[in-house]
Amino acid sequence: MEAEKSTANDKSAKTIILQRNRGESLIENTRRSVAEFGKDISMELKHKVLEALNNAEERLESDDLMTIENAVKEIENVAQELTESLMAMA
Repeated sequence: MEAEKSTANDKSAKTIILQRNRGESLIENTRRSVAEFGKDISMELKHKVLEALNNAEERLESDDLMTIENAVKEIENVAQELTESLMAMA
């Protein structure tokens, strides 16, 4: 019984670490895109993306998997919006 609980805790901790790493990578890549293409997007979108990244970065510090997953989703959404905006300009 205790071994099963330990295994479940290990899986949960691993999932949290993987999601956190994914979020941090998305933040880094999205910030890089904003730095590279920031002059080509509206100030409104740039502000929205950077604000979302800062908020998500804070939430990635949590130990709650749901909070981390929601932060990753938020990053994915603004990154997609940024990408769509850049593609529309091409």
